[in-house]
Amino acid sequence: QFDIIKIADEARACYDNDSIDCAIVYFDSIQRSVAFNISNLLFSIYMSNALEDKKALNMIHQYANSDVASAHIIKPVSFFLRCFNEKDKDSLNRLYRELRDSVSEENIKSHYGALAYTAAYMQCKEKINLRDKEIMLRKLIRINESSKKLRWYSSIGQYIDIILFNELYKEGIAPAAKVLDLKVTPNDLYSISFVPFVNNEEIGLPTIIDIKKALVDTLLRKEKTDQNLQYALDIVVMNPTLEQQEKFRAVFPSDKDFDDFWNKYSRRNWQKFAPPERIQKWIDSLSRPDQWLVIDVWGTWCGACLNEMPELLEMEKHFTNMPGEPAIFLTFSYLSQNLRDFMKEKGYNFPVIEISQFENRQMGITGYPTTYLISPEDKYILLPYKKDKQEIVQVFTLLRWSE
Repeated sequence: QFDIIKIADEARACYDNDSIDCAIVYFDSIQRSVAFNISNLLFSIYMSNALEDKKALNMIHQYANSDVASAHIIKPVSFFLRCFNEKDKDSLNRLYRELRDSVSEENIKSHYGALAYTAAYMQCKEKINLRDKEIMLRKLIRINESSKKLRWYSSIGQYIDIILFNELYKEGIAPAAKVLDLKVTPNDLYSISFVPFVNNEEIGLPTIIDIKKALVDTLLRKEKTDQNLQYALDIVVMNPTLEQQEKFRAVFPSDKDFDDFWNKYSRRNWQKFAPPERIQKWIDSLSRPDQWLVIDVWGTWCGACLNEMPELLEMEKHFTNMPGEPAIFLTFSYLSQNLRDFMKEKGYNFPVIEISQFENRQMGITGYPTTYLISPEDKYILLPYKKDKQEIVQVFTLLRWSE
């Protein structure tokens, strides 16, 4: 059995002891043996540290030039770091020409490829003429499109497209709508947060919200059409705070129904919630079709789950105290030991059902806690860990309760 925790510990021990060749071998085995999203989480801290730490920087370059099987995955990151650390303008121009002449969608097989090469372009772009910029940006767009065939890539692919088309917009080559029509869900933002270098102004990769907000503010000053209002709503959906929602409400035309507009457009990109039949029957037995659902996947063994439980139970109290109980809190337990005794000991009385490994896989659950917010239309988003879940629920449901 592949013990990823043990291998990751060995990689870190080698790195800490300056045995870089040894660390690379362990990282290579992780890259080749498990799902990319897991290996990315383990390796991304070293990639991010390489922006400031010489030891991490040297390891990335050594990894990229090694003969291990996964070296090709790291090569684009190594190239970007060369650009990031180069201050000489002539050398930056040479690096740009290397990027322009050697990179194509045919030779990009790295999950980091389009991201790293886009970041490299942002470091080199100032001394490039407009015609060259357009050629390079369109090449990067094709590379990104090709990369979307790789697993675990769709969210980061949307992020890169927004950056690249925004660059075309700033040069007067593409319309603002080309950027604003690229949709990013809260689930996408959650996935992007684990990828190295993203949302980093230092390397020229701005946040999606900043890009879109600048465009939307300009459009709304000109005209508050339904389309422009939808673009503004998308920003709240990406950053679902009560403050952002109230800012949107403040610019919303007085002759339109805000709640109706919000309910119509805010969850149009949510995914259909379709649990296994046994689980669906259990949910149906405890809820009404017109109710919102907050469903938390947890386990007695999961410290992070237990840390969040008080906040979720506080939210449940608000639900039960609201007229008509418009929302309900349910939970799925996974691999819990002595669940009933645990519930009794903690004084928990919320509904819970133990789910099997097969059901867990069917729903695509990969982390704990996983918290669903499910609309009355059976569409859902995942609520991010270590965020104010009560606030996010209030934003999307338009329900309000006092602290």
